[in-house]
Amino acid sequence: MRSVEAVGVLDRTAEGQGWVVEVTLRDEDADRFSDLTGRLAERPEPKNGVAVVLGDRLIAHPVVAERLTNPTVQIAVGLGRAEARGLADSLGAR
Repeated sequence: MRSVEAVGVLDRTAEGQGWVVEVTLRDEDADRFSDLTGRLAERPEPKNGVAVVLGDRLIAHPVVAERLTNPTVQIAVGLGRAEARGLADSLGAR
């Protein structure tokens, strides 16, 4: 994926997830991402992670627990507010 449709930050601290980055994929990428997450979800940890890379920098490496079929996905890796905002900004949040 080269770009995303939308990026936002959500407060999920009450649910114990910390701050979450929500990413909406472009239609052309959503099906491919669903296939990828389906394959990753079948693998044991630590082989079920997906890398979020910006340029040559690893931004996040969340594990995939299940196939993601919705074009809107959440990166929930226990981020604080500033970290989540920084990740969202790196991914193109406006």
